[in-house]
Parts: sequence; C-alpha cells; structure tokens
Amino acid sequence: EENTRLTTTEESRRIKHDKDVATLNSVSDRIEKDRKAEVEAMANEQFEKLKNQKETWSKHQTNVRSNIKTICQKHIVEFLDKVPFKGEPDNTLKICGEFVIFDAKSPAGDDLTNFPNYLKDQAERAKKYAKQEDVKKDIFFVVPCNTLETLNQYVFNLGDYDVYVISVDSLEQIVLSLKKIESYEFAENLSPEERE
Repeated sequence: EENTRLTTTEESRRIKHDKDVATLNSVSDRIEKDRKAEVEAMANEQFEKLKNQKETWSKHQTNVRSNIKTICQKHIVEFLDKVPFKGEPDNTLKICGEFVIFDAKSPAGDDLTNFPNYLKDQAERAKKYAKQEDVKKDIFFVVPCNTLETLNQYVFNLGDYDVYVISVDSLEQIVLSLKKIESYEFAENLSPEERE
C-alpha cells in the first residue's frame, strides 16, 4: 500500500515535472522568437533608414538644382545650363557679371567619417573653376542638411579663392545676398532720379 502510494505520488510528480518543463520550453521558445523578431525589426528599421538616407543623398544633386532654379525664377537671377568656360559645375548663376558656382556634394555611402576629407579634397579641386575668367572666387558646396553635424569646417580658404560649405536651406539667403551686392555695384551708374 505504501509502495503503491509512493509510486502514484512519484508518477504525478513526474507528470507535473514534465508539464512544467514543457511550459518552460514553450515560454523559452516564445521569448526567443520575440527576441529574434525584435532584432529583425531593428535591423529592418536601420536598413530602411540607411536606404532612405542614401536615396536622399542620391537625389541631392537634382534637389539642389531644382531649388536653385526656383530661387532664380523667383528673384530674377540668371541660371546657366551651359557655362562659357572649361568644366561642368552642377549649378552656375550669373550675378554682377560673374559666374557664381554652387556645386552639390553628398556622401558616397553611409560612413560619414570621410565626408570632411572628401569636401576638403573637392575644395582643392575647385581651383579648376576659380582660375577661369569671370568666375567668382567664392565657390559654394551645397551639402545635405543631415551631414552638417559631421563637419567641423565650413570655409576652405585656399589662397586665391574660397569654398563655402552650405546647406540646401541656406541657398535662397545666399543668392539674395549676392543679388543685393549686384544692386550696390550698379547704384553708382544710376542717376539720382533712377536711384529713387
């Protein structure tokens, strides 16, 4: 009788143990699946962010050109599709009889650590434009807004010309300030009545 009771108790303990182990395995599997899904979701989110960032950067040149053309139309500034000098800058405006260059620059990949060095190298190469006749010695590199935080230098003084790193958001203010200079330069040629 004692033996039967112990055997029954042992059997029910073993059944309970097996149930508990099965439940524990089930919970463990569920936690593992949830964790995998969470890691996968984070990876997908990072991938989408990177994809969107690369897409933004690849569209940057088109976006800059479109913005500059719109600003030129709005404020009556001459935009040149073809330049009368050697080279093919992205965007060229004619203000005060000078050609003002706005070159769109964006990172090649997702690693922004090399972007400042890339800009410095491009600034040195911009000499090909600066040495041309009637090209303004201030050249502007237009970069995506989300790259500005990685930069620590926004002006490259390269002797006979300067390169300024600006964002797309500042284009209109810069074009307007350059156009304002144009009005000052021609003011001396106007009669007092015309100045009024």
